[in-house]
Parts: sequence; C-alpha cells; structure tokens
Amino acid sequence: MSTSTIPANGVTPDPEGGHRIPMVWPGAAKTAVGTAANATSRIWFTTVDGSISEVFFPGPDRICVRALRFFVTNADGYFSDEQDAAHRCEWLEPGVPAFRMQNSTDRYRLEKTIFSDPERNALIVRGKFLPTVGEAADYRLHCVLQSFVSEKAGENEGDAGSENGMPFLAAYAPRKALALVSRESFRSCQVGTFGDFDPGAELRRNGRLESGAKHISGGFVVLAGEIEFSPDDGTFDVAIGFGACVAAAILQARCALHQELDRAAESYATGWKAWQSTLLPLDSFASDGGALYRCSTAVLRTHHGKDFPGGAVASLSIPWGPIKHDPNEAAYHLLWTRDLVEIAGGHLAMGDHSSARQTLQFLEGTQRGDGHWVQNMWLDGTTHWTGIQLDETALPILLVGLAWRERALLDADVRRFWPMVKKAAAYVIRSGPGTDEDRWEQNAGYSISTVSAAIAGLVVAADIADFVGDRDVARTCQLTADEWHSRLDQANYVTGTKLAQRCGVHGYYIWIRPYENSSARSGFGSKIRLARQPKGFEERDAAEIVSPDALALVRFGLRRADDSRVLDTIKVIDQTLRRSTKEGVSWRRYIGDAYGENAGGEPLTTGSVGRSWPLLTGERAHYEIAAGNLDLARELAETMIHFAGEVRLLPEQIWDDHDLPDRCLFNGGATGSSRPLVWAHAEYIKLLRSLRDGRIFDAAPCVSQRYLSAS
Repeated sequence: MSTSTIPANGVTPDPEGGHRIPMVWPGAAKTAVGTAANATSRIWFTTVDGSISEVFFPGPDRICVRALRFFVTNADGYFSDEQDAAHRCEWLEPGVPAFRMQNSTDRYRLEKTIFSDPERNALIVRGKFLPTVGEAADYRLHCVLQSFVSEKAGENEGDAGSENGMPFLAAYAPRKALALVSRESFRSCQVGTFGDFDPGAELRRNGRLESGAKHISGGFVVLAGEIEFSPDDGTFDVAIGFGACVAAAILQARCALHQELDRAAESYATGWKAWQSTLLPLDSFASDGGALYRCSTAVLRTHHGKDFPGGAVASLSIPWGPIKHDPNEAAYHLLWTRDLVEIAGGHLAMGDHSSARQTLQFLEGTQRGDGHWVQNMWLDGTTHWTGIQLDETALPILLVGLAWRERALLDADVRRFWPMVKKAAAYVIRSGPGTDEDRWEQNAGYSISTVSAAIAGLVVAADIADFVGDRDVARTCQLTADEWHSRLDQANYVTGTKLAQRCGVHGYYIWIRPYENSSARSGFGSKIRLARQPKGFEERDAAEIVSPDALALVRFGLRRADDSRVLDTIKVIDQTLRRSTKEGVSWRRYIGDAYGENAGGEPLTTGSVGRSWPLLTGERAHYEIAAGNLDLARELAETMIHFAGEVRLLPEQIWDDHDLPDRCLFNGGATGSSRPLVWAHAEYIKLLRSLRDGRIFDAAPCVSQRYLSAS
C-alpha cells in the first residue's frame, strides 16, 4: 500500500530555455521489469506501487517516461489514485516478464496486463475497470503520463491533438518522441509542464481535467486524458509508442492497439518461453520448483541492451528515487564492468553461452588502451564515472577462463581474446595489488576482495598465456600473483585487536587496509574514512572493520574453507554483520556501512545504516558449499527465495530492523535502494548451478591447484 502522490514541484529558470524542474523519481523497489525477448522491440518498463514507473527507449539506460498512473473520479466528488489502492502484481508465468496487476479499493478493482509489443516500439496496457459500488457509468477513468523525452528541459514539447479523427497525447524533443493513445479514444486530452500542471491535484479538487493546454513548449511534459472504457465489461487498452518523431510514435502506438492483442501477448510469451527452453534445467535444485530461477534468468536478459549486444545495466531503477532529482546521478541504469561479469557468469551457469560470448565481445570493445575498464559507462561505451576499481579489470580475465572451461569459448576464441586478457593482466600488475576504490566503490587501499580477484585473475591469465605460447607473460603473471599471495596476511590479517578479544578469536582478515599505513602487520593506528558518518565518527580504525568480502579468499581458491584464519574471520563477521530477519539470515557489507536508511527509515542521511544484502547470502552459501555444508547452502538458497518475495525480484538490500509501515519498510523485505539488483539474481543462478555440481561453479581450478594443493 502506498500513499504517494505526483508532486507539484516549483519551477526554476533554465538557462537553456524553458523550465528546469526539480523532479524526483519513483521508488526503486520495483514490482516488475520487462522487455520483449527479441531485438525488434526496444522498450523496457518497470512498475512500482501498482503503476507503471519508468519506461526506457531505445535502450535500458535511456529513460523516456517517469510514470503512467490511473485516477478514478465520479460526480459525487469521489477521487482515487491507483497508488493508494491495495496492490497485487504477478508474472504472467515464471520466466515470462509480462505482468498482471490488480489495484483494489472499497469502490472498484482495476486490473491491468502489461507487456511490450514484440514487433513494435510500444508498451501495451490492457485494462479492466470493475466497480464494486455503483455502476461503471458512474465513474471517470483518467491516465496521467510524466515524460522525460530529453534530459534538457527546454528541448521538450507536448501536444494534445487529433489525427484522422483520433485523439492522441504526445511529448517530443529533437530526434525522439512518445505518444499515448487509447484504443477506446480519449474523452478529453490536456498537456502541461511538470510543476505547473498537476492533474492528480486537479482531479482531487474538481473530478475532471480543465486547466491543461493543447500545446506546451519547454519543461518536462505531463500528458493527461480521460479514457473511454466499455460500459459493458469495463475494458480499455492504451499504448505508449516511441519513435524519432511524433508521427512515428503515434503510428507505433496505434498499430500496436489495432492488432489482435491476445495474439500479441501470446507472441510475447512465446518468445520468452522459446529462450527459456534452451537453458539448463536447474529447477529441481530450488525449493520452489524453479520459479525464482526462471524469473532470475529473465531478469538477467531483460537488463541487456539490444543495440549493443552483450552490455547490461545493473538495474532498471534509481535507488531512493523519491529523493533524487537527476536520473543519471547514482542511478543503476548504467553498466558496471563488475556487475556485467557477474551477469555473464550467471548466463554461463544457466547454459546461455551466446550471451556470455556477446559480453566478452562488448568488453573487448570497451577496454581502455592501457588495459582497464572504467568504473561505469553507458551502453554505448561512454564513460560516466571515472573511478578505477582494480577488480573490474581482473574479473574479465576470470570470465574468459570460465567461458573457456564451460566450452562457451573454443580454443580459437581464447586466442582471439588473448590480447584483451594480456592488456588487462598488464594493467593489474602495474596498478595492483591496491585499488583506488574497492568493490563497493568506497575506499582506496588493499581490499581483501579486490586483491583476491587480482591474484586469481593473474593465475588465470598465466594459464591462458601458457596455452597461447606466451611464456614470458605467463611467468610474469605467476610471479606477481605468488608475491601478492605471500603478502596477504601481512596486508590484511590482524591479531590481538579489541574486536578480536570481544569475539574470542586470535585474529581475522580486515575489509581494507588504507595506503597510509602500509607496513604495520597489526593495523593499529591505521585510520579509514567512512562516508555519511556523524561528525566525529568519520574515521575508524581499519583493523576494527571486517566484511564478508573476506570469503573471496575461499571463493577464488586462495584459502581453504577450514583454514583457521578464515574460520575465525567468519566468527567475527557473524557476530558483527549477520542479521536474522523474518525471511532468513543475511549479512551487511562491512562495519560502519552507511549506504541505506537510518533507524527512522529516512534514506541516505547522516546516521544512515547499510542494511543486509541478499547477494551476500548467496556468497555465504557458496562458502558453505566449499566447506561441504550442502544442507546449509540449500537453506541459504531458500532464504534468497524468501527475500525475492511474491514479486520474485531480489533487492539490493533488505530491511533488517523492526517494521516501519509508514515508510513501507518491513523486516525481511526490500528497502528503498534497488529492486531488482541483477547481480543478486546472477548470484542465485550460480548458486543453483553450484548446488547441482557440488562445487563452486565460477572458481578457477588452476588457482586452488596452485595455492591449496600442497597445503
């Protein structure tokens, strides 16, 4: 249940002309994400709080729609926003990302089926308005669309017009347009500028729309119309079409609605089911019969681009969207190399070799000249943030090795990718073992997970170098990896700390050792600055901060699961970061993490607390597989199913505190950060594959053979 409304924000001058609106974004805890399985349709959509939220075109990194919502009024002054109703959302069937939604109040039920036209650039909503009090003719149904065609507010224009006797609503900018069309027609149409035109507020006051215009120029465009629906059964159909101009967008929408819509929905589902049939049957290794597995596979593919095959965004969401004004700042509809490699590993785990090969080709094309990959980028390869994270250069090497072991790459393919691997390995050697940013993009220094990935990457690079006959490179990679491996404890293992004493252990591996104190084995006095901490608490002793990241030592084959240092570290991790919820256990990222809501549920403020991450539950399950605790690993896999909930989408974080109903935060449920996180779904798929194989699926045998065979 949500009580959110479309905000009426003020307008400020835009030096580029028109208006610049401090517009905020929908919640990030999505209830649905989808796209057609083919490459013809370039529409991606999300839903939240019972309504359509972002719609992306022509790629999953380009937002065009902020919201499409329905409102109900009648002549007696009744008003209802569908987001205030009780919501239910379900997949058409597991693995087919089309969705049935139902919003119910004490006066009506609004049913919707949402999918994109597999043959056109159009999003289709098939609806049914069913009053439970009075007759259908007593009510008026309105839809409101908030557009984001151009990021430059002054470039946007909007029209409420008619073509060939059929009304339409359109928003457009140079080289891009969208059109909202109703199969049953609109009784009235208005457009306005976001911040000046608030249809929700007007409908609440007057029950009808009267203040809008027929054309506006400048500012983000709001489209509003009253929909005619069948008085007999309450049915209606609307479509949002997209194109290079208004005429093209209108044509896309109208052609989508004029076809046999049941057949279009069936075609959409058939495309997804055909792809699902090519995947490994890992369903029997899941306690839910494979429902989350099939949905996870669809989530992975849904986040791939179509103009740039192999590229995939981290999530179709803007974390804590309702406090964000810029859709591209700290948004997850960007590509992170780390997330992309994890996603490609998920594709390999489910037997989708083609997608993994495309990702390797994408990586080949986006590698920088010195061998590294940027922190994140748009799907066309354009850099967004410029930070350097060493694991994002090491992980692609590991992906080549994994694809080779899975026979997704033949020997000739490995030779073809060798130049990419060689450049990446050279960069790792020149830059490591420290990193400018760890895998959580927080701090510089000797991160235990990053160093582990770098060592494993160099060993795999040496293995490939031997295969292609480049012996000098192989030897350099091996010697560097061995040297870094020999210094792991000196860099990241501490003993005799206050934390060790409290937890009753001799020592443990710390999360990260800052550069400032590069010689002290104990880590005493080595300070690390943490983000979003209250004044006076920004700096912590690095020796007192642990993280589940230490499990990378086992995941990558650098330490045995029963190593006493690892076992002691796990004791510390569990005493400090493990959280039990109504849905099962999970872990927070590190002591002092502040990327989350505070105790009152307010996001990203001083005093915020990073909550538990379902993907860390998957990583712990992988450790348990390495330790031979298969029953516990299965239990943790089932916990991930619970975290996904009825919507079968795994969130970035779960709320691990007491329920806050007014904030829609419930113990064991999603926070406002991001849902789905594609990396979490990839981890779940790999976990099922690991349970099937009885070993860690993505661990490179050459690493454990080098460092564990003699120990």
